[in-house]
Amino acid sequence: MYRIDTIIISRFDKKCNKERRTTTIYTAKEVINQIDGLQSLSTFHRWRKMIETLCDISFEQQTFQVGNSSYSKFYLFSESDIEKFKKVAILHNKGHPLKEAILQSFSMKDFKKKTTIVQTSSLFLENLIKNTKLANEQIIDLSNQLIQLEKKLNFIAKQNYQLEKRVVIVEKSKMDKPFHKKRS
Repeated sequence: MYRIDTIIISRFDKKCNKERRTTTIYTAKEVINQIDGLQSLSTFHRWRKMIETLCDISFEQQTFQVGNSSYSKFYLFSESDIEKFKKVAILHNKGHPLKEAILQSFSMKDFKKKTTIVQTSSLFLENLIKNTKLANEQIIDLSNQLIQLEKKLNFIAKQNYQLEKRVVIVEKSKMDKPFHKKRS
């Protein structure tokens, strides 16, 4: 069986044929040996799968030939990945839920963004509810004012009608007596 220990990957510039960057890549077993509190390979792979689903991260994979026609794949992890796994282990050992520890370690920016979005959304929702209540109270007040104004309008319309009647009666009485003598 073929065992991968530490692989050093060098990236070459095609034009100059110079080495640009060297990074050390580790296999899953090597990562487990470096992380305190992580004992089994199955637990590590369960964490890896959870990280991939929660944080939308994919770790580098490499395949190698095991037999004549069979291949096996394994995951490669960088030093920064190992540091993040160590953070997850530390947070998880301190009693944080695993999902929260993963989100804090692997997607710190996304975690902060999500928390600020949630906080902003809750503040927006509270303000919306408060403003809706105020608007409803104002609608009720305006409706009551409208009812009062309609009552006043009806009262004024009745008074106007009565005054018109009186004016008509007064004018009719003057018509009956078109010429009045002035008293001096």
